[in-house]
Amino acid sequence: MKRINKIMSVALALSLTASIAAGAVVSNAEYDAPAIVTGDAVEADENGFIIENGVLTGYTGTGGEITIPSSVKIIDGEAFYGNTDIVTVKIPSSVIRISNGKDTTFSNHEDWCHGAFKDCANLVSVEFESGTTQIGNYAFYNCGALTSIKFPDSLLAIGRQAFAHCSKLNNVVIPDSVLTIGERGFRNCTSLTNITLPSALTSLEDNIFLKCTAITKITIPETVGTIGAAAFSGCTALKEIVIPDKVTSINDNAFLNCTSINKAVLGASVVSVGKGAFNTCSSLDEISFPLSLTTLGENSFLCIEYFPGYTKNRYCTAKKINYAGTKAQWEALLDANSGAEHWLNPDATVFCTDATINDYAKELTLTPPAKTNYLLNEELDLTGAKLAVKYVGLTPDET
Repeated sequence: MKRINKIMSVALALSLTASIAAGAVVSNAEYDAPAIVTGDAVEADENGFIIENGVLTGYTGTGGEITIPSSVKIIDGEAFYGNTDIVTVKIPSSVIRISNGKDTTFSNHEDWCHGAFKDCANLVSVEFESGTTQIGNYAFYNCGALTSIKFPDSLLAIGRQAFAHCSKLNNVVIPDSVLTIGERGFRNCTSLTNITLPSALTSLEDNIFLKCTAITKITIPETVGTIGAAAFSGCTALKEIVIPDKVTSINDNAFLNCTSINKAVLGASVVSVGKGAFNTCSSLDEISFPLSLTTLGENSFLCIEYFPGYTKNRYCTAKKINYAGTKAQWEALLDANSGAEHWLNPDATVFCTDATINDYAKELTLTPPAKTNYLLNEELDLTGAKLAVKYVGLTPDET
């Protein structure tokens, strides 16, 4: 059997994770330290698993379909890193957690980070028995062949970028036991069409579904209070979004470039919409705003078209705006957010509780002067010209 040397620090005992009760608040800090290993040379068993004190630290087997031994309590954050031989993995109930992968000091270079199964290019399916409470940071990052994942009903936390860049993952059901999903958790899962989120989730972290270009619909749990920055940015197939009533903030670029969204309903508690939150949502036809709303970030609903060499600003495409307050409250909201009125579509109609406003459209008619032909560089004489302005939707005493 092959002997390998692995130097690891003495840290967190196994009992820490085992003592976590269901429903407890979970944070990555509780798992950041490695498990206890001696650092001595350890022999692989007959199947190629390298195990010390219940910690699976490496694998030298032939791959294919593997089942983690029941003697394993923790899978180290580098145990299968970069292994291209394993195809399926079964994780028994004895495994309490998959540790966080080794992070890099360069926060923008996650490709340099390690993860327990990171870059396992031929891994197709993973199946957990009930018992695992945590899947660590980068655990399955860039497993490009992964199509199936069966989560345990004991799971409490999914770490940062745990399933990012799993480009063939298409259907995910996250059990209701899960309390937290780390930022960028499913980023760039470009085949993901269906995902069921846990009912106890309290926030959607930054970039959690960034550029998941196949998602057409997602139900945000009623327990969610915050939608993170760029949480759904670039989800170009997403058709409709309903923000639950407990959500108070929609952060910057949350739905940036979601070009297929046609309807956005903001829940009754939304106070702020961040910069560019719905920017470039070029199919948006209807928006519903709550009375609680006080802050509209810069370009929050502006539609911007990018062309080589320059940027063209456009109005928001939505022509129907529902507002849960009076006309005076709507006008006060616009006044309090300088520039907010500039993204309103000229053809938009705002339905308030006491009035309908559609005076954003203005017809301009220019009657030219008698002389219509001019020499080059000759001044245009507008003497006698008439400019008629027609306001639509206002009564004569309001003009």
